[in-house]
Amino acid sequence: MKFIITESQLRLLVSNTLNEINAPGMFLNIFPSVDTLVTRDVKKQPLLGGLNNTNIISIWKKDIKTGQPIPNTKFSYKLTGVYKFIRFDIRVRNVRRDTQGYLRAEVQPTNSFVNGVMKSLISDRYLTSDGWLAIAAPPDKINAAFADLHRNKGSEAELSLPGGIDIKLQEV
Repeated sequence: MKFIITESQLRLLVSNTLNEINAPGMFLNIFPSVDTLVTRDVKKQPLLGGLNNTNIISIWKKDIKTGQPIPNTKFSYKLTGVYKFIRFDIRVRNVRRDTQGYLRAEVQPTNSFVNGVMKSLISDRYLTSDGWLAIAAPPDKINAAFADLHRNKGSEAELSLPGGIDIKLQEV
């Protein structure tokens, strides 16, 4: 039995096959060692960002000379909050990494009941004027999450924050 395929079909087949082969290792191609993720040198740290009012953050490798993201090095992660054994959906805004290496962001549970409980348990000094929780994850916590990402080939990690709140990252 013979199969006849066109050149364009063959190219598509080869391209799809290569994408499937390379996909699990793509993160490791961009960040080949854990040191490329956990550096203390702010100029070499991966860029972090998020689209306001979503549950997605992204990590990019950056050009050391310009500080700009390198094209095709973006990895996006869905965030979920966890407090003790309670898992809840969250949204984020104003995600950034400061000059000291802290991840700063504002987070809010999407469930109004969980949001109300959070506001009653958290000191007002950690809440913004409109009720979002302002977080500042220290560099060692970020680096531990990045080490998890590297160990899991970029698929998932957990960011443990002071106060017992954890944020789960799952690749999208």
